Amino acid sequence: SISYCLSTVSRINSGADSSSNSYEYRAESRTVVHRGFVNDRRQHDDRQGGPSVEGHQDNSNESLLVCTDVRSPKVDQLLPLNRTSDAAPSPQSGTLASICWWFSPTGEQYRIQARAYVVSAESERGRVAGLTAEQAKRLGPRDGANFEWEAERVRVYEKLSWELKASFLGRSVPGSRLVADDSEKRADLEKRLELGDQELRAAALKNFALIVLEPISVDLVQLKTKPHHRFSWKKTASGDWEENELVP
Repeated sequence: SISYCLSTVSRINSGADSSSNSYEYRAESRTVVHRGFVNDRRQHDDRQGGPSVEGHQDNSNESLLVCTDVRSPKVDQLLPLNRTSDAAPSPQSGTLASICWWFSPTGEQYRIQARAYVVSAESERGRVAGLTAEQAKRLGPRDGANFEWEAERVRVYEKLSWELKASFLGRSVPGSRLVADDSEKRADLEKRLELGDQELRAAALKNFALIVLEPISVDLVQLKTKPHHRFSWKKTASGDWEENELVP
């Protein structure tokens, strides 16, 4: 698998009283597995979540995909920081996140600033805003015919191992204290999923979410060249990319 560091920002109450409006912001980083690009590597079978697409290499999108449990803290960190816990989801542009991706064989480091969007099950829309029509189209494949975001979410889920699929069946919030009630054997869940238990599959999919990362700037450092090279690309308002060579 290919992984990179994904950084977000969490807001925590810094006052002695939990009702205080005094906050501080903390960087949160974790390693995530790259799940490809939007509509990338679509195969010719029914479990891909939609009609097969010929020439999928040209029909993908530059937005990167990772997956997560919708109950995980990183999802809260990707919600607007100015949103209160009981406020309605905001349709504004995605929250900023940062990727650091190191390629050891080539000695290249990519730092990518991106806007992040969470694509969750319909039942979670009270907490996580769905994509607006404009976002759904912009983040989708170049030729959006026959493309649906729910189908894309299912497509990525179906590509996971049975072990990882079963991990979305945990009873408690990821990162919370482990309790005895969470002791159901994971192997049993994996086996039931593999045997086609549709109730379990639906429960896992309810917690499964995509994080769509829309790049807005890229910084590349090449450390195996002599001298070292550094380049940057920034996305303009028109959607084009502006390239500059920088001092390493």
